[in-house]
Amino acid sequence: MAASELTVRNLFVTRGGRPVLRDVSISVAPGEITALLGANGAGKSTLVLSIAGILPALRGDIFCDGVHLMGRSPDAVRRHGVALVLEG
Repeated sequence: MAASELTVRNLFVTRGGRPVLRDVSISVAPGEITALLGANGAGKSTLVLSIAGILPALRGDIFCDGVHLMGRSPDAVRRHGVALVLEG
């Protein structure tokens, strides 16, 4: 499968009714390696879970090669080349 561009724009996600991500934007170019660093509780897992379609976002946009992935099921997101790989 060819590499894909991933773009997240102005993502807003809550967990337990509390805002965790507020207007988060990131872009990963094809073939690029990107690290997501931050303290515990900073929202790293929330961002990845939202991109993978596991955790719903209240607003914002997620695109893979121009295809809008917001609101799609994890299976539909995976069909577009985006998947969550768990630790361990």
